[in-house]
Amino acid sequence: MTLFNNSKLKVPQFKNAKFFLDNSNLKGGIKFAEFEYPKSNKRDIESLGKLLKKISVRCLVDCNKNYNARDKLQKAFDEPEAGNLSLPFYKKFYGYVTEYSFTDSKNTIGIVDVSFEFIEVSKDSNIETVGKGYLAILKSNILGAYEDDFDKAIATVKDAKEKFDSSVDTLTEVATTINQTASAVAGAGDSLGDFSTAINQIVGSANNLVKAPKTLFNNIKIAFDNLGVAFESNKDLFKTCKDLFGIDKKDRDQIGNSQNSIDIRNNQNLINQAVRINALTLGYEASAIIDYSNTQELNNVIADLENGFSKIDFSLINDRNIIDNLQALRYQAINYLSQLRLSVPNVIDYEVRNSTPLTKILFSLYGNESENNKDLIIGINAFQDISNISGIIKVLRYAE
Repeated sequence: MTLFNNSKLKVPQFKNAKFFLDNSNLKGGIKFAEFEYPKSNKRDIESLGKLLKKISVRCLVDCNKNYNARDKLQKAFDEPEAGNLSLPFYKKFYGYVTEYSFTDSKNTIGIVDVSFEFIEVSKDSNIETVGKGYLAILKSNILGAYEDDFDKAIATVKDAKEKFDSSVDTLTEVATTINQTASAVAGAGDSLGDFSTAINQIVGSANNLVKAPKTLFNNIKIAFDNLGVAFESNKDLFKTCKDLFGIDKKDRDQIGNSQNSIDIRNNQNLINQAVRINALTLGYEASAIIDYSNTQELNNVIADLENGFSKIDFSLINDRNIIDNLQALRYQAINYLSQLRLSVPNVIDYEVRNSTPLTKILFSLYGNESENNKDLIIGINAFQDISNISGIIKVLRYAE
């Protein structure tokens, strides 16, 4: 047996950030649609094409001299754009790193143990550049598929009074919270009429809706469709969605581990998740049409979206395509928002050495445009008194 010359292997890397491969695990397959027919033993299957590859990688980074290689790899992981993954035994893959971890140990000083999850996506330039239009398509696909998934996942309440009562009470609490959250946003006014009507219909029909999960989810979706056009300001719409990312209402805590108790908690979780899914997908769509004043505001929205994504309980989703589409929605939105940074004023620190009125500071920075920036600067710094400003403040730097 001839030993293979490892020096002939291509260098593993992601977006030109190199590492030493320990091992990798690749998962793929083919998507199928199954068809069964009533009162018949006939069963058909239709191929829907190949699944995109998912790869788990464990690798090492040499940090004996410095941490440049580690930092470069972490930066490549953190960038929201897709990139090429090159492994010694495969062709290049194009996609995203969805999760990673860096492990240091006092017993292996100078070597950092890294593991990451990579998901392949289609290298389609049209998809990468369509921006907010594609976000709306993904949102529609997710909600359409999740209606069926929700229907299959929720535990039946037929002839189960305790489960029925809990689902009705939980749904009522959830709907009331949605309405209160939206109404609390300043300036919404009468524009929330159709949305509030839809929510009131959910509350009034809760007894019937919990018996028909698909109809229940569709009613929640309709309410959020109305919410999507209820605000004149997309910032107000996003704030409402953000405040619903973590909704977790329940009429009671789970007591014991009986199947009945498990089903009650499961239904509570699913009703809350139905809201989180709608709020998050609408939030992604709204984030792309906000008129951002500065990069700090944009970065805050990205952080809020990441927090909302973390609130989704993927264990409650049975359809893998929904999870993949949620991942795609997440990355497309962040990619789009990252591109917006190029046209949005940047927030920087500026030192005011002597106590000076804000109007004078702004005129020295922006000249005749100082009045246009006044409210933004006050908001960024949360100034209470603008007559005498000193120290480090935040200002806007515009692209030259």
